[in-house]
Formats: sequence, structure tokens, C-alpha cells
Amino acid sequence: MLSVVWWSTPAIVLVLIIATISVPMGAWMIAKSRLPSWARGIWKWPMGDNLSAAVARQLGVALLLISAACLVLVVVVLRVPLHDLGFWVAWAATVLFLALGLVVYIRSVVLSRRTQPARRTS
Repeated sequence: MLSVVWWSTPAIVLVLIIATISVPMGAWMIAKSRLPSWARGIWKWPMGDNLSAAVARQLGVALLLISAACLVLVVVVLRVPLHDLGFWVAWAATVLFLALGLVVYIRSVVLSRRTQPARRTS
């Protein structure tokens, strides 16, 4: 029996839509090692000007980890009983994926704000 609060249904649908879009986007960023062409101007915030291949790959990994956290969270909310050991295991996995995703995301922002060494033209 599902004991889902009335407001959680739209939230679950929204989380599923975001995760469904973010998984292929993260995989694409890892495979292509670049940001999409529309990620310019306000859409690239809080990234800096050093949008290297390493930054794009890290952002792709962060997207995949945070999407995995979202999907595990949906499973926890919909299927796992509150007093079951599986609930705590799934909850721990959600927190782990989210924490790892945030660490990778913050590292990519820091890396994107580092200035690149000037190239010598000799």
C-alpha cells in the first residue's frame, strides 16, 4: 500500500522528468567532453571561463550521480516501507550519490574558474 502524500505526486513526477533528461545529457557531456552549445551566457552560471574538456566531463559525471540519487529517492518514496532495512540502505545510497555528485560539481566549478596558463608563441 502506498502512503504517498498528495503533494508528493507532482514532486515525484518532476524528479523523474529531471532525472530522465539529465542521464542522457550527462552521458553526452562525458562522451563529447564539452558543454552543449546553448550553455553560454547566463546558462553557464556558476561556471567560469575555463570550460575545458575536463570540466565538461566532471559536469557530466555530476549529472549522472545526482540523477542516480533522484531515481533511488523515487524508489524509496514509492516502494520501500519506512521500517524496513531496505529503506535505510536506499536512503544511504541516495545521500551517497547526492554527496558525490555535489563534490564533483563543486570541483568542476572551481576548475572552470582557474585561469589557464598563457601559451607561448615562439
